[in-house]
Amino acid sequence: MPSINRRQVGAIVYEAVDANVQGGMVVMPSTTATAQSNLQGATPASANAINALGVAVQDAVTLANRAALESTTGPAPLSAFVTDASVPGSTFTVENDAVVPTVYASGTAVAYGDKIKCAANGTVTKHVSGTDAPERCIGWCAQPGGVGTGGGTALSRINL
Repeated sequence: MPSINRRQVGAIVYEAVDANVQGGMVVMPSTTATAQSNLQGATPASANAINALGVAVQDAVTLANRAALESTTGPAPLSAFVTDASVPGSTFTVENDAVVPTVYASGTAVAYGDKIKCAANGTVTKHVSGTDAPERCIGWCAQPGGVGTGGGTALSRINL
């Protein structure tokens, strides 16, 4: 009996350029220039996107937003200058062939095994066969019991 040897390529790194990215968001390419010439920019996917890259594995903050989040002035009378080292970097890893926690949009219940597509702001929602174009499907709901109408973070099998 033949066996299948899966080739492991690894995750791809992108730079947050248009908006901050939260781990679990679906992202798509951005045309905005990156600070690092060897990286492609990515941004949270829009509703019904057909060019999704995958799911962000960790949070990322754009370089434009980092300065305001990293450095603040403390309260008077000391007015200390504070640097917050917990602010995420501007780069993030994307998985496009894995079971990963994904942010589900609220409003539509998604059962275990239902196909999913991009919703607004990097979230996912149920893909409706016969109504939605097949190229909008990015995977399926892998959360045992599915996801209720409240949305939230739950498992998805992403296959792009």
